[in-house]
This record gives sequence, C-alpha cells and structure tokens, in this order.
Amino acid sequence: MIGFFSQLRVGTRLTLGNFVTSKNYGHISQYFPTYLPGESVVTHEANCEFYIPLLGTDTSIDISYNNRSVKVSMDSDFGNIKILEIYQAKKSFPASVDKIGGNSKVLNLRQIHDKVKVSPGYAWCYAVIVDCCASYIPKQGDSSDYLVIYKLTDKSIFPEIISLNVFHKNPKEIPKVENFGDIIKLNDVQFKEHQGKLSAVITSNTKTMSFYIFSHTGDCYSPYASYKSQFHSNSEHALKLEKLSDWVRTTFPYEVPNFMKSSKRLTNINFSDETDVITKIIAIYPLGIHENDPSIVICNDTNEIAQLVIPNERKRLLKFIKPGDVVRIRGVCYEEKVLYLKHYSEILKIPTEFKCLEIPGPSDFDEIIKFMNFYSPIPTCKIVSSITSEFSALPIIEFDKIMNIEDNKHIKIEGFIVKAVVRNREIIISIWDGIKEDNVIKVYVAEGKVKDFINGKSWDYIQKAVIGYNLKFQGIVRMDHDALWLVDTSLI
Repeated sequence: MIGFFSQLRVGTRLTLGNFVTSKNYGHISQYFPTYLPGESVVTHEANCEFYIPLLGTDTSIDISYNNRSVKVSMDSDFGNIKILEIYQAKKSFPASVDKIGGNSKVLNLRQIHDKVKVSPGYAWCYAVIVDCCASYIPKQGDSSDYLVIYKLTDKSIFPEIISLNVFHKNPKEIPKVENFGDIIKLNDVQFKEHQGKLSAVITSNTKTMSFYIFSHTGDCYSPYASYKSQFHSNSEHALKLEKLSDWVRTTFPYEVPNFMKSSKRLTNINFSDETDVITKIIAIYPLGIHENDPSIVICNDTNEIAQLVIPNERKRLLKFIKPGDVVRIRGVCYEEKVLYLKHYSEILKIPTEFKCLEIPGPSDFDEIIKFMNFYSPIPTCKIVSSITSEFSALPIIEFDKIMNIEDNKHIKIEGFIVKAVVRNREIIISIWDGIKEDNVIKVYVAEGKVKDFINGKSWDYIQKAVIGYNLKFQGIVRMDHDALWLVDTSLI
C-alpha cells in the first residue's frame, strides 16, 4: 500500500468516504522506533492532533487528477491498480482516429485533406519539403518538447502548402534537410484540418509515426536521413519517388510555392526585425584557430554583400553548404550588411536547376575581394630553418623571458625574421615574435657559424626566402654577456 500511495503526485485530489478519526497514538507508535512518539508522527507538518486509520476499515478513496479518477477501497489489490494512468495526458486526437486509406495505401495531400475535414486521421504520403526551421523550444506553452516545422507541398495542392509539426525531446535526433525540394515520406502521421487548412503533427512520445527524407533528384531510392524508423523499400516506393521527383524537376525551375515569393534578396532588403533571405554563399571562413570558434559566411547578390556569423553550437546549419551554393536562410534579421540568426533559423540549399531562384553573379568584385581578404585565414606558416636533434626537444621560450636566461644556457626561440644584415663578417638577424609589436630581438651569427647557418644559400635567397609573414624561423641561441648567439641552426 505504501508503494501505491508513493506514486501520487502533487495536485492529486483525494476524496475519502466512510472514514473515522483517531487519537490513539499508541496504535501509530507500533510502526515506528521507540524514540519516535506516535504523537510526533501525527502532528508533524499538520495542524490536527488526530489521524485517519485506513487498515481494517471500510474507508473508500476517490483519487482524481485533471478530470481523470480511480476509486479504491481498503480491500483492493493495490498492486494491480494502474494509478499512473490518471496522470497521462489526453491524446491530441481521439483514440478511434481512422487510418486513412488503410494500413498501406499512400495518398496525396489533397486526398488526405478531403478525408480529414470531418475528423482527424492518420495517413501515409509522399511530399516535397519547401521550408523548415531549426529545432527550438516554443516560448508559449508549458511543454519542454522541442519543435521543428516543415512546410510541405505536392502536385495535388501546389502552389499551396501544409505544415508538419514535429515535437521531439532531443534536437540531435532531427535530421538536417539538404535541399529545398527534397522529398519526405510520412508514415502513419496525424493529419487534421484547422481553419480550412491541412496540417500534420508528430508527437514526441510516438512509437509509430516516422519519416524518411530523399534527394529531390530521385536517382537514389534510399533516404539520406530518417526519423524514428528503419527504411524498407518496395516496388510501389520506387514508382512514387520517381513520379514526385519528376514533378519537382519540371515545376520548380519555373514556379515556387506562394509563400516563397515573400523571401527577400540582398538587393531589396532593408533593416528588419525578421525576414527570409535568398542569397548566394561566396565564402565560409573560420573566425579563429580553434575547433570551437565560430564561422563567418559571406553572402552575395549582384553587387550587394552581407556577412552571417554561425556560432560553433549551430554549425549544423552549414552541413551540406559550400561556397557557390544559392541558399534560402529562414528567419534572420538584417542590419548594415550583417545577417543575424534567430533561435529557429535554418539554411536550405537551392539546387542549381531551379532557375527561378538563381542569384546573378557580381559585376564588381572590389568589395567582395575586400571581404574575402579580410576574413581569409592566414596560410599555414612555412618553417625556414632546422635545428640539430640534440636541442629539438627544448621548449620554445617567450621573448619577454629571454633576458632572464643565465649565460651559456641554450634555449629555443621561434618567430619571424624581419631583417638580416652582414656586419664584420657576422650576420645580425632581427626576429619578431608575431605577438607584440615591440617584441623584437637581435640574434648574432658568429663568423665561424655563418657557413653552417646559410647552408649554401645565396644572400639574395636569404632576403627573399626567409623574410615573410608566413615564413617562420626556429633557432637555438645561447646567451653570452647580454647578447644572443645562434648555434646549431641552419636554413633549409
């Protein structure tokens, strides 16, 4: 009985019938250690000095929660009472919802709409993805479920669309859609009509609803992504996929769904709180050298240009995206050549064959080149010197700490040669650490070490091949009376 009542949740209503009260604390005490008086148990966190005994009585209890209830008596078999059922939320649709078209028949969206005008139902269908958002938690409502919204169409309702709402617990389970125009197969999904429009929903706790996503080209019968199901093909699937793919390839080059016509382009966009943008990606660069650093996307339309920063935690947006692609960016803000992501923004690639959505190339490359040069990562530095194996394991010493090194101790340095001169048959090298502007040290190559250092190279070669922003010098130096002398180092 204790296990049964421990399942009750806060907010549960208990209605007792045919009960009695008691102040016989001795009866209570027999169930607790001797150091815990029965009176203390009864009055703990209570304003009454009596209690209601249940065992051995005719008391009945009506347990209710949100209009669902169960009635028990003291002679009930508590182990077989499914008390948790009263806490289960009601399904969105009645339990008797019809399986539209039976268990295997695939319908188009118009047929489904006609059948659910009276009552909701479950159905299977193929449709075309024309928009989607990223996984997010809606601000309204008390649910902790994430939500993804797909906009779908097919030949039977085009250029109109329907919405598919996918509620889920883990955003990583939702596949990334590659292209505008890719094909989705919905399996046993709930459909209903609301205010004259068809919509579909997949609940987070479903065990039967699922979908697959296929390339719009139709040249592969296997999905590139799926949700909550393993794919199994049949002859009917191949025919359905080919037929819908043919329709996509012959329709979208010339016409798109009505809602797409409100998408902005960089040539006609103004300051806005939120909009959808069709643009061309001309470059994607990392903003930093670490794996978790954000990326910047350079977008272009004719002679207009904008930048979009993608935080590391949202780099999934760039899956399938590469420079040269035309994309539709859903849900962004724009201000002074900068696009800002919203929490549900998504990026879909637009296939090149959809000519009505193509973006013309730039006629003036000056500004684009400035952007690209500014964000282009510095090439990996080339090492222009080598050191003997005896000292290769030494740590590199920061320039700020070099003057504290004791005399005759060998240390390893690294930096960029900014100047090299010959004086009295010695070579004097000025080396910058690449960090602080004034962190420049002078290193001397003694006359007896010059031959080994230049390693057969001409002076002209040294001036051209070892001095540069991407040419890094490593060397072993020895401190001698406040001067640094190069040893065991030669040019490559």
